[in-house]
Amino acid sequence: MPCSSNSVPGWIYIPPLQSLQRSRCKKDRSNKMPNEWEESEVKIMTDMKKRYVHERPKPDGKAPTSRSKKDKTRRTKPRYVLGFLFDDDYHRVLLILKDHPDWQRGLFNGIGGHINEGEEPGDAMHREAMEEADVDADWSEYRVIKTNGYDLHCFKASDTTSLLGAITLTNEMVGWYLLDNMPACVSFTREYIDQALVEN
Repeated sequence: MPCSSNSVPGWIYIPPLQSLQRSRCKKDRSNKMPNEWEESEVKIMTDMKKRYVHERPKPDGKAPTSRSKKDKTRRTKPRYVLGFLFDDDYHRVLLILKDHPDWQRGLFNGIGGHINEGEEPGDAMHREAMEEADVDADWSEYRVIKTNGYDLHCFKASDTTSLLGAITLTNEMVGWYLLDNMPACVSFTREYIDQALVEN
């Protein structure tokens, strides 16, 4: 068999494996049509770009999550407090005649209101009681109602002195009423009062 000048007589020259792989790749590529090769190459690059954009970290170093919008909604969901102040014997309760929102106008409910951003429910309950009735009581949370639209934290307290000393400080009148003879209330008020009495 004829050999090159660098080969050894009687030996067959076998090219290195890397050379075979390079020639094979060239052969495979040559078997494809130019447009077909370019399209597959573009598709690979596009997929890699999409994956990079989707998985690359945010500027703060945290990886993006698909729940970010839900978390934002959860953080911004309004929260409220509602409190019922009883006398020491749980025979009377402090109520407020609501003027707003519209669906509560003309009906009685417990004192309470909106929880400010960064404020704890207990602090909000104490603040609302002071603002609406000048009541400084020891409030305890007994129920939390979570809905898709809002969270409601229910509180109760028993203090005859605070109950009798409550005064109206806003355009919504406050006063105490016997549990056996309550005025027309918001639909859920009686239910929440009864649960506060059960939890006592």
